[in-house]
Amino acid sequence: MRLLSKLSICGAMALALAHAALANPVMEAAKAIGSQGLITRKPSIESPTQFKPTGSTKHLDAYLKQFFTDEKEFAQMQGATLALRDAFEKEMEPRGMANDASAALAYAFCGLLDAAGKPNGDDAFLKLVPRLRAHFDTAAVRSSTDDQKQELYERSLAALTFGMTLNQAAESETAKQQVKLAAETLLQGLVGGDAKTFSFKGMDLQVNVATVAAQPNKPTTAGSGLESTGAVAPGFTVAPPAGWDLNGSWYEKYVERTDRTKSRALIRFPAAIIPKGNMGDALRSLWETQIPAEGKGKFSSIVYRRYVGDRLHAQFIQSRFREKGREQDTCFMLMLIDCKTHWQPVVIALTYESNEPGAGFSSTYSYPDTMKEAEEFLKGLRCAPAAGLPLVDRNALAGDYHFGSGASSWMQNVYTGATSMAFVSYGGTLNLKADGSFTYTYSGASNPGAGGTTYAKITGSGTWAIGGDQLICTFKEYDQGNGYKVKEHRYRIGGVTVYQDGTKLAVLMSNMDRPVNIITTGDTGDWYSTKPPKKD
Repeated sequence: MRLLSKLSICGAMALALAHAALANPVMEAAKAIGSQGLITRKPSIESPTQFKPTGSTKHLDAYLKQFFTDEKEFAQMQGATLALRDAFEKEMEPRGMANDASAALAYAFCGLLDAAGKPNGDDAFLKLVPRLRAHFDTAAVRSSTDDQKQELYERSLAALTFGMTLNQAAESETAKQQVKLAAETLLQGLVGGDAKTFSFKGMDLQVNVATVAAQPNKPTTAGSGLESTGAVAPGFTVAPPAGWDLNGSWYEKYVERTDRTKSRALIRFPAAIIPKGNMGDALRSLWETQIPAEGKGKFSSIVYRRYVGDRLHAQFIQSRFREKGREQDTCFMLMLIDCKTHWQPVVIALTYESNEPGAGFSSTYSYPDTMKEAEEFLKGLRCAPAAGLPLVDRNALAGDYHFGSGASSWMQNVYTGATSMAFVSYGGTLNLKADGSFTYTYSGASNPGAGGTTYAKITGSGTWAIGGDQLICTFKEYDQGNGYKVKEHRYRIGGVTVYQDGTKLAVLMSNMDRPVNIITTGDTGDWYSTKPPKKD
Protein backbone atom coordinates (compact mmCIF):
# COMPACT_ATOMS: atom_id res chain seq x y z
CA MET A 1 0.00 0.00 0.00
CA ARG A 2 1.67 3.20 -1.20
CA LEU A 3 0.43 5.55 1.50
CA LEU A 4 3.44 6.82 3.41
CA SER A 5 4.19 9.53 0.88
CA LYS A 6 0.69 10.88 1.46
CA LEU A 7 0.74 10.73 5.28
CA SER A 8 2.43 13.68 6.92
CA ILE A 9 2.57 14.27 10.65
CA CYS A 10 0.15 17.17 10.19
CA GLY A 11 -2.22 14.79 8.45
CA ALA A 12 -1.96 12.31 11.30
CA MET A 13 -2.78 15.03 13.79
CA ALA A 14 -5.76 16.23 11.78
CA LEU A 15 -7.11 12.73 11.58
CA ALA A 16 -6.63 12.09 15.27
CA LEU A 17 -8.28 15.30 16.33
CA ALA A 18 -11.44 14.24 14.52
CA HIS A 19 -12.16 12.05 17.55
CA ALA A 20 -12.60 15.04 19.83
CA ALA A 21 -15.43 16.61 17.87
CA LEU A 22 -17.97 13.91 18.54
CA ALA A 23 -20.72 14.21 21.15
CA ASN A 24 -21.24 10.64 22.30
CA PRO A 25 -21.24 9.43 25.95
CA VAL A 26 -19.07 6.42 25.04
CA MET A 27 -16.55 8.59 23.18
CA GLU A 28 -16.59 11.17 25.97
CA ALA A 29 -15.90 8.50 28.61
CA ALA A 30 -12.94 7.32 26.54
CA LYS A 31 -11.62 10.87 26.13
CA ALA A 32 -11.77 11.38 29.91
CA ILE A 33 -9.19 8.64 30.55
CA GLY A 34 -6.24 10.88 29.77
CA SER A 35 -7.36 13.67 32.13
CA GLN A 36 -9.16 11.75 34.88
CA GLY A 37 -7.62 8.28 34.76
CA LEU A 38 -9.39 4.94 34.65
CA ILE A 39 -12.34 4.75 37.01
CA THR A 40 -11.78 1.87 39.43
CA ARG A 41 -14.79 -0.30 40.19
CA LYS A 42 -15.64 -3.98 40.09
CA PRO A 43 -16.57 -4.84 36.50
CA SER A 44 -20.00 -6.35 35.94
CA ILE A 45 -20.47 -9.72 34.26
CA GLU A 46 -21.94 -8.16 31.13
CA SER A 47 -19.79 -5.62 29.31
CA PRO A 48 -21.41 -2.15 29.14
CA THR A 49 -19.81 -1.57 25.72
CA GLN A 50 -20.83 -4.76 23.92
CA PHE A 51 -23.14 -4.02 21.02
CA LYS A 52 -25.12 -5.56 18.20
CA PRO A 53 -23.47 -4.47 14.92
CA THR A 54 -25.63 -2.11 12.90
CA GLY A 55 -24.31 -3.46 9.59
CA SER A 56 -23.03 -0.01 8.66
CA THR A 57 -19.45 1.29 8.43
CA LYS A 58 -20.50 4.96 8.48
CA HIS A 59 -18.25 5.87 11.43
CA LEU A 60 -15.25 4.16 9.88
CA ASP A 61 -15.94 5.83 6.53
CA ALA A 62 -16.42 9.28 8.10
CA TYR A 63 -13.14 8.90 9.97
CA LEU A 64 -11.15 7.91 6.89
CA LYS A 65 -12.75 10.40 4.49
CA GLN A 66 -11.46 13.29 6.56
CA PHE A 67 -8.00 12.42 5.29
CA PHE A 68 -8.20 10.14 2.29
CA THR A 69 -9.92 12.17 -0.41
CA ASP A 70 -8.59 9.91 -3.18
CA GLU A 71 -11.12 7.12 -3.72
CA LYS A 72 -8.46 4.46 -4.33
CA GLU A 73 -6.50 5.32 -1.20
CA PHE A 74 -9.71 5.49 0.82
CA ALA A 75 -10.73 2.04 -0.43
CA GLN A 76 -7.28 0.64 0.42
CA MET A 77 -7.37 1.94 4.01
CA GLN A 78 -10.98 0.91 4.47
CA GLY A 79 -10.13 -2.59 3.28
CA ALA A 80 -7.14 -2.78 5.62
CA THR A 81 -9.27 -1.73 8.60
CA LEU A 82 -12.04 -4.19 7.78
CA ALA A 83 -9.46 -6.97 7.42
CA LEU A 84 -8.07 -6.09 10.84
CA ARG A 85 -11.61 -6.04 12.25
CA ASP A 86 -12.42 -9.48 10.86
CA ALA A 87 -9.19 -10.98 12.24
CA PHE A 88 -9.79 -9.27 15.59
CA GLU A 89 -13.38 -10.57 15.83
CA LYS A 90 -12.24 -14.12 14.99
CA GLU A 91 -9.76 -14.00 17.86
CA MET A 92 -12.15 -12.30 20.31
CA GLU A 93 -15.14 -14.59 19.75
CA PRO A 94 -13.93 -17.48 21.96
CA ARG A 95 -12.85 -14.99 24.65
CA GLY A 96 -16.33 -13.42 24.90
CA MET A 97 -14.98 -10.07 23.68
CA ALA A 98 -16.53 -9.88 20.21
CA ASN A 99 -18.28 -6.67 19.16
CA ASP A 100 -17.08 -4.90 22.29
CA ALA A 101 -15.82 -1.29 22.21
CA SER A 102 -13.79 -1.90 25.40
CA ALA A 103 -11.87 -4.72 23.71
CA ALA A 104 -11.29 -2.69 20.53
CA LEU A 105 -10.09 0.32 22.52
CA ALA A 106 -7.75 -1.87 24.61
CA TYR A 107 -6.36 -3.39 21.40
CA ALA A 108 -5.77 0.04 19.85
CA PHE A 109 -4.45 1.39 23.17
CA CYS A 110 -1.71 -1.24 23.43
CA GLY A 111 -0.89 -1.20 19.71
CA LEU A 112 -0.49 2.58 19.54
CA LEU A 113 1.55 2.66 22.76
CA ASP A 114 3.82 0.04 21.24
CA ALA A 115 4.22 2.17 18.08
CA ALA A 116 4.93 5.19 20.28
CA GLY A 117 7.89 3.41 21.88
CA LYS A 118 6.24 1.83 24.93
CA PRO A 119 6.17 -1.92 24.17
CA ASN A 120 3.77 -4.15 26.08
CA GLY A 121 2.30 -7.52 25.18
CA ASP A 122 -0.75 -9.74 24.84
CA ASP A 123 -1.13 -9.99 28.60
CA ALA A 124 -1.26 -6.19 28.87
CA PHE A 125 -4.14 -6.11 26.39
CA LEU A 126 -6.04 -8.87 28.19
CA LYS A 127 -5.60 -7.13 31.56
CA LEU A 128 -6.71 -3.81 30.14
CA VAL A 129 -10.08 -5.04 28.76
CA PRO A 130 -11.78 -5.62 32.17
CA ARG A 131 -10.38 -2.31 33.48
CA LEU A 132 -11.90 -0.47 30.52
CA ARG A 133 -15.20 -2.31 30.97
CA ALA A 134 -15.27 -1.14 34.59
CA HIS A 135 -14.39 2.41 33.52
CA PHE A 136 -17.29 2.45 31.05
CA ASP A 137 -19.78 0.94 33.49
CA THR A 138 -21.86 4.11 33.95
CA ALA A 139 -25.54 4.84 33.39
CA ALA A 140 -24.73 7.11 30.45
CA VAL A 141 -22.70 4.45 28.63
CA ARG A 142 -25.07 1.59 29.43
CA SER A 143 -28.02 3.59 28.08
CA SER A 144 -26.14 4.60 24.92
CA THR A 145 -27.13 3.07 21.61
CA ASP A 146 -25.45 0.24 19.72
CA ASP A 147 -24.51 2.81 17.11
CA GLN A 148 -22.71 4.99 19.69
CA LYS A 149 -20.77 2.01 21.04
CA GLN A 150 -19.90 0.92 17.53
CA GLU A 151 -18.55 4.41 16.85
CA LEU A 152 -15.78 4.03 19.44
CA TYR A 153 -15.18 0.46 18.25
CA GLU A 154 -14.69 1.45 14.60
CA ARG A 155 -12.61 4.52 15.31
CA SER A 156 -10.33 2.56 17.64
CA LEU A 157 -9.61 -0.06 14.99
CA ALA A 158 -9.22 2.60 12.28
CA ALA A 159 -6.69 4.52 14.39
CA LEU A 160 -4.73 1.32 15.05
CA THR A 161 -4.76 0.40 11.35
CA PHE A 162 -3.52 3.86 10.46
CA GLY A 163 -0.71 3.63 13.03
CA MET A 164 0.28 0.13 11.91
CA THR A 165 0.34 1.22 8.26
CA LEU A 166 2.66 4.09 9.05
CA ASN A 167 4.87 1.86 11.18
CA GLN A 168 5.23 -0.77 8.47
CA ALA A 169 6.11 1.81 5.82
CA ALA A 170 8.72 3.67 7.91
CA GLU A 171 12.30 2.83 6.97
CA SER A 172 14.50 5.82 7.82
CA GLU A 173 15.19 6.91 11.38
CA THR A 174 13.42 10.21 10.71
CA ALA A 175 10.32 8.38 9.49
CA LYS A 176 10.35 6.14 12.57
CA GLN A 177 10.42 9.19 14.84
CA GLN A 178 7.51 10.65 12.91
CA VAL A 179 5.58 7.41 13.40
CA LYS A 180 6.06 7.68 17.18
CA LEU A 181 4.68 11.21 17.14
CA ALA A 182 1.77 10.17 14.93
CA ALA A 183 0.97 7.20 17.21
CA GLU A 184 0.96 9.53 20.24
CA THR A 185 -1.39 11.90 18.46
CA LEU A 186 -3.73 9.10 17.40
CA LEU A 187 -3.77 7.80 20.96
CA GLN A 188 -4.55 11.26 22.30
CA GLY A 189 -7.45 11.50 19.87
CA LEU A 190 -8.91 8.34 21.37
CA VAL A 191 -8.30 8.74 25.10
CA GLY A 192 -7.29 12.37 25.67
CA GLY A 193 -3.68 11.65 26.67
CA ASP A 194 -0.44 10.97 24.81
CA ALA A 195 2.19 8.32 25.54
CA LYS A 196 3.68 10.44 28.34
CA THR A 197 0.41 10.04 30.25
CA PHE A 198 0.69 6.24 30.32
CA SER A 199 3.22 3.72 31.62
CA PHE A 200 3.30 0.06 32.50
CA LYS A 201 3.92 -1.55 35.87
CA GLY A 202 4.53 -5.10 34.83
CA MET A 203 1.62 -5.68 32.48
CA ASP A 204 -0.74 -3.25 34.23
CA LEU A 205 -1.39 0.09 32.57
CA GLN A 206 -0.73 3.12 34.77
CA VAL A 207 -2.44 6.44 33.99
CA ASN A 208 -0.39 9.38 35.19
CA VAL A 209 -3.09 12.04 35.38
CA ALA A 210 -1.77 15.57 35.79
CA THR A 211 -3.96 16.45 38.76
CA VAL A 212 -2.38 19.32 40.65
CA ALA A 213 -3.37 21.79 43.29
CA ALA A 214 -4.89 24.78 41.53
CA GLN A 215 -2.50 27.71 41.35
CA PRO A 216 -3.58 30.67 43.51
CA ASN A 217 -3.34 34.16 42.16
CA LYS A 218 -0.55 36.09 43.89
CA PRO A 219 -2.67 39.05 45.06
CA THR A 220 -4.71 37.79 48.03
CA THR A 221 -6.83 40.89 48.61
CA ALA A 222 -10.30 39.41 48.74
CA GLY A 223 -12.51 42.49 48.78
CA SER A 224 -14.45 44.54 51.28
CA GLY A 225 -15.31 42.52 54.39
CA LEU A 226 -13.99 39.23 52.97
CA GLU A 227 -11.23 37.25 54.64
CA SER A 228 -8.71 35.75 52.23
CA THR A 229 -6.83 32.56 53.10
CA GLY A 230 -3.83 33.27 50.85
CA ALA A 231 -4.18 29.85 49.17
CA VAL A 232 -6.71 27.78 47.31
CA ALA A 233 -9.34 25.86 49.28
CA PRO A 234 -8.15 22.68 51.05
CA GLY A 235 -8.64 19.63 48.84
CA PHE A 236 -9.40 21.72 45.74
CA THR A 237 -7.63 20.36 42.65
CA VAL A 238 -7.79 20.76 38.91
CA ALA A 239 -6.88 18.37 36.07
CA PRO A 240 -6.13 20.58 33.04
CA PRO A 241 -7.19 18.98 29.74
CA ALA A 242 -4.65 18.51 26.98
CA GLY A 243 -3.61 21.72 25.25
CA TRP A 244 -3.79 24.03 28.27
CA ASP A 245 -0.65 25.86 29.43
CA LEU A 246 0.05 27.58 32.75
CA ASN A 247 1.23 31.13 32.10
CA GLY A 248 1.85 32.87 35.43
CA SER A 249 -1.37 32.47 37.40
CA TRP A 250 -3.48 31.90 34.27
CA TYR A 251 -4.23 28.60 32.57
CA GLU A 252 -4.71 29.42 28.89
CA LYS A 253 -5.64 27.70 25.66
CA TYR A 254 -5.64 29.22 22.21
CA VAL A 255 -8.59 28.11 20.10
CA GLU A 256 -7.34 30.05 17.09
CA ARG A 257 -3.84 31.46 16.81
CA THR A 258 -2.69 32.87 13.47
CA ASP A 259 -0.77 35.95 12.36
CA ARG A 260 -4.04 37.89 12.09
CA THR A 261 -6.40 36.28 14.61
CA LYS A 262 -6.06 35.06 18.19
CA SER A 263 -8.88 33.75 20.36
CA ARG A 264 -8.31 32.04 23.68
CA ALA A 265 -9.84 30.92 26.95
CA LEU A 266 -8.14 31.79 30.25
CA ILE A 267 -8.83 30.50 33.78
CA ARG A 268 -7.20 31.36 37.10
CA PHE A 269 -7.84 30.53 40.74
CA PRO A 270 -7.52 33.39 43.26
CA ALA A 271 -7.04 32.58 46.93
CA ALA A 272 -10.02 31.03 48.71
CA ILE A 273 -12.13 33.09 51.11
CA ILE A 274 -13.85 32.23 54.37
CA PRO A 275 -17.63 31.92 53.83
CA LYS A 276 -19.49 34.97 55.08
CA GLY A 277 -23.02 36.14 54.29
CA ASN A 278 -24.24 34.94 50.89
CA MET A 279 -22.35 34.16 47.72
CA GLY A 280 -24.01 36.94 45.74
CA ASP A 281 -22.66 39.67 48.03
CA ALA A 282 -19.25 37.99 48.12
CA LEU A 283 -19.12 37.84 44.31
CA ARG A 284 -19.96 41.54 43.98
CA SER A 285 -17.16 42.42 46.42
CA LEU A 286 -14.65 40.13 44.74
CA TRP A 287 -15.46 41.59 41.32
CA GLU A 288 -13.87 44.90 42.31
CA THR A 289 -10.50 43.26 43.09
CA GLN A 290 -10.31 40.30 40.71
CA ILE A 291 -11.59 41.85 37.45
CA PRO A 292 -9.76 44.57 35.44
CA ALA A 293 -10.54 48.17 36.41
CA GLU A 294 -12.43 48.79 33.16
CA GLY A 295 -15.10 46.39 34.36
CA LYS A 296 -15.63 47.97 37.78
CA GLY A 297 -19.32 47.90 38.63
CA LYS A 298 -20.16 46.29 35.28
CA PHE A 299 -21.52 42.91 36.32
CA SER A 300 -24.79 41.09 35.87
CA SER A 301 -27.50 41.78 38.43
CA ILE A 302 -28.46 38.09 38.22
CA VAL A 303 -26.38 35.66 40.29
CA TYR A 304 -26.27 32.46 38.26
CA ARG A 305 -25.96 28.92 39.67
CA ARG A 306 -24.70 25.63 38.30
CA TYR A 307 -22.67 22.52 39.02
CA VAL A 308 -19.03 22.28 37.88
CA GLY A 309 -16.57 19.39 37.97
CA ASP A 310 -17.67 16.62 40.28
CA ARG A 311 -21.07 18.20 41.06
CA LEU A 312 -19.58 21.16 42.92
CA HIS A 313 -22.09 23.92 43.78
CA ALA A 314 -21.02 27.15 42.06
CA GLN A 315 -22.49 30.64 41.67
CA PHE A 316 -21.23 33.35 39.33
CA ILE A 317 -21.72 36.82 37.89
CA GLN A 318 -20.56 37.93 34.46
CA SER A 319 -19.96 40.78 32.04
CA ARG A 320 -18.50 41.72 28.67
CA PHE A 321 -16.47 44.91 28.32
CA ARG A 322 -13.42 46.44 26.63
CA GLU A 323 -10.13 46.12 28.54
CA LYS A 324 -7.47 48.79 28.24
CA GLY A 325 -5.09 48.00 25.40
CA ARG A 326 -7.50 45.66 23.58
CA GLU A 327 -9.43 46.35 20.41
CA GLN A 328 -12.22 43.85 21.14
CA ASP A 329 -14.32 43.05 24.19
CA THR A 330 -13.42 40.39 26.76
CA CYS A 331 -16.06 38.15 28.35
CA PHE A 332 -15.54 37.64 32.10
CA MET A 333 -17.16 35.20 34.53
CA LEU A 334 -16.35 35.39 38.26
CA MET A 335 -17.35 32.18 40.02
CA LEU A 336 -17.40 30.97 43.61
CA ILE A 337 -17.32 27.24 44.31
CA ASP A 338 -18.67 26.00 47.64
CA CYS A 339 -15.93 23.83 49.19
CA LYS A 340 -17.85 23.67 52.51
CA THR A 341 -15.22 25.25 54.78
CA HIS A 342 -14.09 27.71 52.07
CA TRP A 343 -15.38 29.43 48.96
CA GLN A 344 -13.03 29.04 46.02
CA PRO A 345 -13.04 31.84 43.41
CA VAL A 346 -12.55 31.10 39.72
CA VAL A 347 -12.00 33.75 37.04
CA ILE A 348 -12.82 32.83 33.43
CA ALA A 349 -11.93 35.17 30.55
CA LEU A 350 -12.60 34.82 26.81
CA THR A 351 -10.52 37.09 24.56
CA TYR A 352 -10.49 37.83 20.85
CA GLU A 353 -7.89 39.77 18.88
CA SER A 354 -7.91 40.17 15.12
CA ASN A 355 -6.67 42.41 12.31
CA GLU A 356 -9.29 41.02 9.95
CA PRO A 357 -12.08 43.29 8.64
CA GLY A 358 -15.24 43.09 10.73
CA ALA A 359 -13.38 41.82 13.78
CA GLY A 360 -15.95 43.26 16.18
CA PHE A 361 -18.68 41.21 14.53
CA SER A 362 -16.50 38.11 14.32
CA SER A 363 -15.60 38.26 18.00
CA THR A 364 -19.18 37.37 18.94
CA TYR A 365 -18.83 34.12 17.04
CA SER A 366 -15.53 33.25 18.70
CA TYR A 367 -16.79 33.26 22.28
CA PRO A 368 -18.89 30.06 22.04
CA ASP A 369 -15.79 28.18 20.83
CA THR A 370 -13.54 29.48 23.59
CA MET A 371 -16.26 28.93 26.22
CA LYS A 372 -16.56 25.33 25.02
CA GLU A 373 -12.87 24.85 25.88
CA ALA A 374 -13.40 26.48 29.28
CA GLU A 375 -16.27 24.05 29.93
CA GLU A 376 -13.91 21.13 29.28
CA PHE A 377 -11.51 22.60 31.84
CA LEU A 378 -14.28 23.02 34.44
CA LYS A 379 -15.07 19.31 34.20
CA GLY A 380 -11.75 18.56 35.91
CA LEU A 381 -12.39 20.58 39.08
CA ARG A 382 -12.54 18.50 42.27
CA CYS A 383 -13.14 19.07 45.97
CA ALA A 384 -14.26 15.71 47.34
CA PRO A 385 -15.85 16.86 50.66
CA ALA A 386 -18.18 19.25 48.80
CA ALA A 387 -19.33 17.04 45.91
CA GLY A 388 -23.10 16.96 45.50
CA LEU A 389 -24.10 19.87 47.73
CA PRO A 390 -27.65 21.07 46.88
CA LEU A 391 -27.77 23.74 44.20
CA VAL A 392 -30.90 25.39 45.63
CA ASP A 393 -33.46 24.49 48.29
CA ARG A 394 -37.23 24.44 47.91
CA ASN A 395 -37.91 27.62 49.89
CA ALA A 396 -35.37 29.61 47.86
CA LEU A 397 -36.97 28.59 44.56
CA ALA A 398 -40.65 28.74 45.57
CA GLY A 399 -42.53 31.74 44.17
CA ASP A 400 -45.28 32.94 41.85
CA TYR A 401 -43.40 33.58 38.61
CA HIS A 402 -44.29 35.34 35.39
CA PHE A 403 -42.49 34.70 32.09
CA GLY A 404 -42.77 35.83 28.52
CA SER A 405 -41.02 37.08 25.41
CA GLY A 406 -41.75 38.35 21.95
CA ALA A 407 -40.23 39.41 18.65
CA SER A 408 -41.40 40.95 15.40
CA SER A 409 -40.02 41.97 12.02
CA TRP A 410 -41.25 43.81 8.95
CA MET A 411 -40.89 42.10 5.57
CA GLN A 412 -41.23 43.55 2.08
CA ASN A 413 -41.83 41.70 -1.16
CA VAL A 414 -39.04 42.90 -3.48
CA TYR A 415 -41.22 42.34 -6.56
CA THR A 416 -44.51 43.90 -5.48
CA GLY A 417 -43.44 46.25 -2.69
CA ALA A 418 -46.11 44.78 -0.38
CA THR A 419 -45.19 44.72 3.30
CA SER A 420 -46.19 42.43 6.14
CA MET A 421 -45.19 41.84 9.72
CA ALA A 422 -44.12 38.54 11.25
CA PHE A 423 -44.29 38.20 15.00
CA VAL A 424 -44.33 35.82 17.92
CA SER A 425 -45.40 36.72 21.43
CA TYR A 426 -46.06 34.58 24.48
CA GLY A 427 -46.38 34.81 28.24
CA GLY A 428 -47.54 32.86 31.23
CA THR A 429 -47.20 32.00 34.88
CA LEU A 430 -45.45 29.28 36.84
CA ASN A 431 -46.51 29.32 40.47
CA LEU A 432 -44.27 27.07 42.58
CA LYS A 433 -45.91 26.66 45.97
CA ALA A 434 -43.94 25.90 49.13
CA ASP A 435 -46.01 22.73 49.68
CA GLY A 436 -44.67 21.21 46.45
CA SER A 437 -47.68 21.93 44.22
CA PHE A 438 -47.67 24.19 41.18
CA THR A 439 -49.97 25.79 38.62
CA TYR A 440 -49.01 26.72 35.07
CA THR A 441 -50.55 28.95 32.41
CA TYR A 442 -49.39 29.85 28.93
CA SER A 443 -50.82 31.95 26.12
CA GLY A 444 -49.20 32.88 22.84
CA ALA A 445 -49.79 34.25 19.39
CA SER A 446 -47.70 33.98 16.24
CA ASN A 447 -47.91 35.05 12.62
CA PRO A 448 -45.24 34.09 10.05
CA GLY A 449 -46.07 37.11 7.94
CA ALA A 450 -48.51 35.39 5.64
CA GLY A 451 -51.91 34.06 6.61
CA GLY A 452 -53.75 34.40 9.88
CA THR A 453 -52.50 34.57 13.43
CA THR A 454 -52.25 31.34 15.41
CA TYR A 455 -53.20 31.39 19.07
CA ALA A 456 -52.34 28.95 21.86
CA LYS A 457 -53.53 28.62 25.43
CA ILE A 458 -52.45 26.07 28.06
CA THR A 459 -53.36 25.51 31.70
CA GLY A 460 -52.00 22.87 34.04
CA SER A 461 -51.20 21.91 37.62
CA GLY A 462 -49.33 19.23 39.54
CA THR A 463 -46.34 18.75 41.82
CA TRP A 464 -42.79 20.02 41.55
CA ALA A 465 -39.44 18.81 42.89
CA ILE A 466 -35.74 19.64 42.61
CA GLY A 467 -33.42 16.93 41.31
CA GLY A 468 -29.79 18.03 41.28
CA ASP A 469 -29.73 21.11 39.04
CA GLN A 470 -33.15 20.40 37.53
CA LEU A 471 -36.64 21.66 38.32
CA ILE A 472 -39.11 18.86 37.55
CA CYS A 473 -42.77 19.82 37.18
CA THR A 474 -45.03 16.75 36.96
CA PHE A 475 -48.51 17.48 35.63
CA LYS A 476 -51.62 15.95 37.17
CA GLU A 477 -53.85 18.14 35.01
CA TYR A 478 -52.95 19.54 31.59
CA ASP A 479 -55.15 21.15 28.95
CA GLN A 480 -54.11 22.82 25.70
CA GLY A 481 -57.48 22.55 24.05
CA ASN A 482 -56.90 19.64 21.68
CA GLY A 483 -56.73 16.65 24.04
CA TYR A 484 -52.94 16.38 23.93
CA LYS A 485 -51.39 15.71 27.35
CA VAL A 486 -47.94 16.53 28.67
CA LYS A 487 -46.52 14.52 31.57
CA GLU A 488 -43.83 16.90 32.77
CA HIS A 489 -41.74 19.99 32.13
CA ARG A 490 -38.06 19.96 33.04
CA TYR A 491 -35.83 23.00 33.42
CA ARG A 492 -32.15 23.42 34.18
CA ILE A 493 -31.87 25.75 37.17
CA GLY A 494 -29.50 28.54 36.17
CA GLY A 495 -29.94 31.01 39.02
CA VAL A 496 -32.12 32.47 41.76
CA THR A 497 -31.70 36.11 42.75
CA VAL A 498 -33.72 38.22 45.22
CA TYR A 499 -33.60 42.00 44.66
CA GLN A 500 -33.93 44.76 47.24
CA ASP A 501 -37.62 45.33 46.44
CA GLY A 502 -38.33 41.66 47.18
CA THR A 503 -38.64 40.61 43.55
CA LYS A 504 -37.29 37.14 42.92
CA LEU A 505 -35.85 36.20 39.52
CA ALA A 506 -35.17 32.56 38.61
CA VAL A 507 -33.31 31.43 35.49
CA LEU A 508 -35.00 28.24 34.28
CA MET A 509 -33.55 26.93 31.03
CA SER A 510 -35.83 24.67 28.99
CA ASN A 511 -32.93 23.58 26.75
CA MET A 512 -31.42 20.88 28.96
CA ASP A 513 -28.45 20.30 26.64
CA ARG A 514 -26.84 23.68 27.30
CA PRO A 515 -24.54 24.44 30.25
CA VAL A 516 -25.10 27.60 32.28
CA ASN A 517 -22.49 30.18 31.28
CA ILE A 518 -22.03 33.62 29.78
CA ILE A 519 -22.86 32.33 26.28
CA THR A 520 -26.15 30.60 27.13
CA THR A 521 -27.81 32.86 29.70
CA GLY A 522 -28.81 35.77 27.50
CA ASP A 523 -32.23 34.43 26.51
CA THR A 524 -34.75 36.47 28.53
CA GLY A 525 -37.35 33.83 27.73
CA ASP A 526 -35.60 31.75 30.41
CA TRP A 527 -36.04 34.47 33.05
CA TYR A 528 -38.95 33.96 35.47
CA SER A 529 -39.83 36.91 37.71
CA THR A 530 -42.20 37.24 40.66
CA LYS A 531 -42.83 40.83 39.56
CA PRO A 532 -45.99 40.96 37.40
CA PRO A 533 -45.51 42.31 33.85
CA LYS A 534 -46.46 45.91 33.16
CA LYS A 535 -49.93 46.42 31.75
CA ASP A 536 -50.41 48.57 28.66
